[in-house]
Amino acid sequence: MAIYHLSVKTFSRSKGQSATAAVAYRAAAKIHCDHERRDHDYSKKRDVIHSEIFLPPNAPSWANDRQQLWNEVERAEKRKNSTVAREFEVALPNELNKEQRIALVQDFAKQIVARHGCAVDAHLHDDKGSYKSKENQHAHIMLTTRRLEPEGFTKKTRELDEKKSGEVVYWREQWAKVEAVGPDVTEFVVGDTVSVVPAFSFADYGLYGELVNAPAHAVVKHPENLSFIEAAATWMMFVTAYGALIEFGKLEAGETVLIGAASSSVGLAAIQIANMVGATPIALTRSSKKRQALLDAGAVHVIATQEQDLISEVMALTDGKGARMAFDPVGGPDAGKILQTLSMQGIFFQYGALDTRDIPVPVMDILSKHLTLRGYELFEITGDLDKLEQAKNFINQGLANGELRPIINRTFTFEEMAEAHSYMESNTQVGKIVVTL
Repeated sequence: MAIYHLSVKTFSRSKGQSATAAVAYRAAAKIHCDHERRDHDYSKKRDVIHSEIFLPPNAPSWANDRQQLWNEVERAEKRKNSTVAREFEVALPNELNKEQRIALVQDFAKQIVARHGCAVDAHLHDDKGSYKSKENQHAHIMLTTRRLEPEGFTKKTRELDEKKSGEVVYWREQWAKVEAVGPDVTEFVVGDTVSVVPAFSFADYGLYGELVNAPAHAVVKHPENLSFIEAAATWMMFVTAYGALIEFGKLEAGETVLIGAASSSVGLAAIQIANMVGATPIALTRSSKKRQALLDAGAVHVIATQEQDLISEVMALTDGKGARMAFDPVGGPDAGKILQTLSMQGIFFQYGALDTRDIPVPVMDILSKHLTLRGYELFEITGDLDKLEQAKNFINQGLANGELRPIINRTFTFEEMAEAHSYMESNTQVGKIVVTL
């Protein structure tokens, strides 16, 4: 199981909010607010199962008292529109028992304190009573907006206010971890940071959720040098390209591979994999508009198929030998020209059908060069546990040494989903489009 839900909100005086009221409600406590000169009494609430304060080293002793802590927070803010508190609300898995959920939140709260130097007041809730038979395990993690030092509250933690700082994304990534494993799963443990390979039908495992269940064979440990945005863009494209080029094609150093629709995510992955094994990737694209981007992405040569003669260009670049392999998702009548550019014992992988028209087969080239024309799809790898494991190992090696790296063209928020699809349909991107929550 993996948790993905972490929402962030702030409490501001401009909205008529106070830190003391917010904390009293989340702690099911009675707190007197000196700033407002009133009591906030939520002591009759029954859904709070644990509350705990976490402080930086050498914090003043008064900070251990919840009422004094949050009154000092209010006193530190002088403006009428001050932001007085910040909250991380996180989902907790029902599969964990009470002690495990508490330990999970404790560890997370300590990490926040260590990174930002603020005080944290965490509250675990179980709304089962409110939602009848539906369990709703979650935690409200309240953060002070200033660092807490021996003399009291000092500088603002403004890094958590700025989207460009990446801090909120960082904490969402820290929360996206393995939280429970099945009884027969031995390769993962609670706390592992993971990604998912598309190795199953979404009819069997739905992944649009804050807490998801995925088969163990499709889970891979998250590479330490990748962000979650990069990890989201990694596995489909690299596994697809690996299967054809390495598993079935046996591409080797010194050989040439033609990569159709090279600016697609799978095309870019194929360029990197070819370079990783010492082969020569030649990128095929319709026009010269993306030439420089493809060269920057690692293509040794770029051929604009609507502007240049494909056959003569390939023969010139290979000293008349032709390419040993072609990897193409387009098909259609133009694929016949690609077949003519292949060398002796050449192999053509058709892994898509962007052009659904039939491919004209040059019979004499097939016979004289002993060519292989082969259909290929991702599930040939993901449906075979041994092949999938080999793919994971190859890709993780490339990610670890920097030879493989997903290229992110643009990110969109979940609310911009329609815009993301329109951008994808424009076919102007070079690299992956990622939607973030």
